[in-house]
Amino acid sequence: MPMMTTAKTTFDTPLARIPTTCRGGKMLLIKVITITPGRCAGMSRAGGEDAAIALLRKMGLTKVEAQIYMYLLAEGPSTLPKIAEGLSMHRPQVYTSLRRLVSKSVVESLGGKPAVFRAVDPEVIVKMFSQEISRLMSDALEKMKSIKSRGGERSVGIWLMRSYEGALAKAESLIEKATVDMAVCGSPEFIMQVAEKLYQAEERGVNVYVLVYSPPGVEFSREKLEKLRKVRWAVSGDTLVVIDSRLGVLTQRRGVSPAAEYGLIIEEPVILDYILHDFFSRWLRSRVICDRRVRLPTKFTMHRLALLEASRLADEGVRLRARIRGRWVRSGKPMSIEGELVKPVIDLTTGLAHFIVKARGKLIKVGGPDAIVEDGAAHLIELASGGGGEDD
Repeated sequence: MPMMTTAKTTFDTPLARIPTTCRGGKMLLIKVITITPGRCAGMSRAGGEDAAIALLRKMGLTKVEAQIYMYLLAEGPSTLPKIAEGLSMHRPQVYTSLRRLVSKSVVESLGGKPAVFRAVDPEVIVKMFSQEISRLMSDALEKMKSIKSRGGERSVGIWLMRSYEGALAKAESLIEKATVDMAVCGSPEFIMQVAEKLYQAEERGVNVYVLVYSPPGVEFSREKLEKLRKVRWAVSGDTLVVIDSRLGVLTQRRGVSPAAEYGLIIEEPVILDYILHDFFSRWLRSRVICDRRVRLPTKFTMHRLALLEASRLADEGVRLRARIRGRWVRSGKPMSIEGELVKPVIDLTTGLAHFIVKARGKLIKVGGPDAIVEDGAAHLIELASGGGGEDD
């Protein structure tokens, strides 16, 4: 009995050149599979076509419907029999899919015997899809925002987001929620992406501090950055947004490690305080791009940045009053004082950083949230022009 094997050849291999062989008196038959030029061209386009079909699937089309649409784009107006033959599909399957495509306004039909079908322009269907998605997103977001969790909200902890893009989107959303102050660090691309939101935050009265990092020799446009009040440049860094000392997002810059494709949502006060310490140190070491004076009156939750601004104003001869809320270090009870800001102290050698405020008939030292040696620990600092006088 003849033995059969299969040899694959390209479309331009002449059949006459394919040898036949005898083994032990038995004929070896060779079955030839030819590959047409069209199929080869299709293989070279596979990547782009796969992406197009993936998009169509996201738009609610089945795989068969997506294939039919792509066929009509490539071949132009066609009849049902021609489509079925071209895609090697059964006519009933094509008929059902065409009806659905027409009902979804993805394919147009021309009556007659036989009917003719053609693909709607891709830009039109993408626009229709975008509009529908926008409507769905708006309705869904409104509904989801109205849902109140029965378990309440957890106010502390470090949450993991297993998506680099998701973490960046979360960081961007935080910018819109800032009410007092904000520390931002990121690549030029990220800072440019959120620049408009940073401008809007400053317009709301938020004190915004931006560290943009890029390696030496790598140029980036500073025009948009210079519209902000506080921007400095550093050689390296990670993507960070901390708002009001209560919420932050941190993700390692891309390319450092393949495993670093995630972000941390930080609601733990101790960790946020450590991160802000590090941000402050980087800020002092970084090169100034723009550094405009804060507008009074103003507020801070970020203690060291408040001290930095108060020191600058004091050096310029501006007399300040301070209203500070927080806790008394020894008793742990709530603290609220107001009076003349006598001196802002930043000692980088010892690490001491505090305000000296004349209030309640004495000088009171107020440190940051982690204060130990001072009289008070500040959670919110308000600075205004004018000295003298004390609170009751």
